[in-house]
Amino acid sequence: MNKQRQLWILGGLSIVVVALAWLLPSFSQPANYHDFADRRSFFGIPNFNDVMSNLGFYSRFIVCRYNDRLRISMSLCRTGCCF
Repeated sequence: MNKQRQLWILGGLSIVVVALAWLLPSFSQPANYHDFADRRSFFGIPNFNDVMSNLGFYSRFIVCRYNDRLRISMSLCRTGCCF
């Protein structure tokens, strides 16, 4: 399959999905839908576990963003997965 045909198929499917989302009725979520968040505090940080779970993402961003300055060789930073 050539590239132009793939783009037409992708564009057509995108239009169908957007049309369906616009035409179909919306559904409401229960009022307590977001109550799954951890509300415990630790070291004075509210929602400590939710905040600390993002530390891995942040550290990878820092390492990949400042890889030249830190002189760290990481194959993940060269794959284009970083910001």
